[in-house]
Amino acid sequence: MRCAWLLWILTFVRMTEWGVAEWEDGGGG
Repeated sequence: MRCAWLLWILTFVRMTEWGVAEWEDGGGG
């Protein structure tokens, strides 16, 4: 299940990056 773990981590990281970008856009703008 290591592959599943890697996919889960990558998805979480991507979602976090998107969330941060939206946060910066909303707070900075």
